[in-house]
Amino acid sequence: MKRTKVTSVEIPLNSEILNKQALASYVDAYQITIDYKERSALQLWIAHIIDTPQWINILMSTRNKMVSLVGLKNLGALGAIDHEKPIGEYCVGDRMGVFTLSFISETEVMLTIVDKHLDVHISLHKNNQVNGGVGAITISCVVEVHNNLGKSYMFFIKPLHRFIVPHRLARLS
Repeated sequence: MKRTKVTSVEIPLNSEILNKQALASYVDAYQITIDYKERSALQLWIAHIIDTPQWINILMSTRNKMVSLVGLKNLGALGAIDHEKPIGEYCVGDRMGVFTLSFISETEVMLTIVDKHLDVHISLHKNNQVNGGVGAITISCVVEVHNNLGKSYMFFIKPLHRFIVPHRLARLS
């Protein structure tokens, strides 16, 4: 599969997820240049998670088993979405894999996991400033940690997150 250069960037200034940054314990954003092919942010997100590799599903399954022992949620599978659901029927509050859809527009989709230990916000944002028919896509993550269990969880998850997100983003086409 084609690899695209991924760059670590700031959260886009016109992004909805930027509003979550004030309370953040952890923030990152990664960007690629890509031909959108007239796809919405939601269509791009679905393309990003729909073909989640088996090794990531195994990591998620292991995560779910381990964290259930200490009171964190079993989130299920990252790519567990309704493949038959028309794109136009998705709305705020719908489950998409491990996330709940919390914001949707043509240029951005934000998904959230809310837990007593931490809240995770993920955004896929399209930069419509195109250059030669190509634009930028940024995936941003903002985490609000609420207690020591959330801090411990993030200690182990951060290195995986910093590897998986750019790795997967590089394969988005």
